[in-house]
Amino acid sequence: MNQRASAWQVVLLAFVVSACRAKAGQKCDKQGDCAGDLVCDCEDETEFACRDKAGRRCMTLEQANAICAKSSVCKDDGMCEATPRAGLPSDVIGPGCMATPEICAKSELCRRSGRCVEEERWCVAGSDEDCRRSDQCRELGACARGDKYCTAKSEADCAASARCKSEGKCKLRDGDCVN
Repeated sequence: MNQRASAWQVVLLAFVVSACRAKAGQKCDKQGDCAGDLVCDCEDETEFACRDKAGRRCMTLEQANAICAKSSVCKDDGMCEATPRAGLPSDVIGPGCMATPEICAKSELCRRSGRCVEEERWCVAGSDEDCRRSDQCRELGACARGDKYCTAKSEADCAASARCKSEGKCKLRDGDCVN
């Protein structure tokens, strides 16, 4: 009888805990605060709205994705998809957006700065070839993959850049084209 009472207590406790979770539109502090498949994310695309957690609400993943898709981090960094997925920390702060391989490869960021590959939820330069195809290569001489970004690695790249022609920055120093 004790085992049966314990099992019922566990079931009752699980029901009470799930019933106490926040519903859609209600405030939350972290992912586990929301009921069911809802995620805790910013209702605003800016990181500052979430720093003090005041801007976090429970919402569907589709709503979170829509916020990411129109955010500045999507346009600037290729982070266009909501992060609430298995394996991510439950206390993620910020706009809660991440990059995916598909987004990085097709992004404006890839064309502009050679950051065409997803690595740890960010778009990064994947190869020298990505960098060579980028606007940054033609304009700034940043034609080779550095740590995660494209960088200048040869005086020939600096000399061929628009920056050399317009500003006289044709010499290589510490990964940058300078006078």
